[in-house]
Amino acid sequence: MLRKVCRVCGSGMIHWPRHGDVDYYCEPCREFTEYDELEMVPHCPDCDTLIIPCASCGSQAYFCRSCRVAKSSKKVVWKPAPA
Repeated sequence: MLRKVCRVCGSGMIHWPRHGDVDYYCEPCREFTEYDELEMVPHCPDCDTLIIPCASCGSQAYFCRSCRVAKSSKKVVWKPAPA
């Protein structure tokens, strides 16, 4: 999945409407920074294994097969996809 990543700190960017345009904001840097679009894959924040989207939940959640539990999309750890 393509994700926008801050060039300064490496954190994920937040979709942010600004002056009629759409821009991307970096919370750790507290500013609108330059970013790169990278292919990223979601990992479990607890056991660090690859997790899958949970489409049946009706919300943006992920399921960890190792922990056998749904994970909030806000807690997912995004890592670069293997080449």
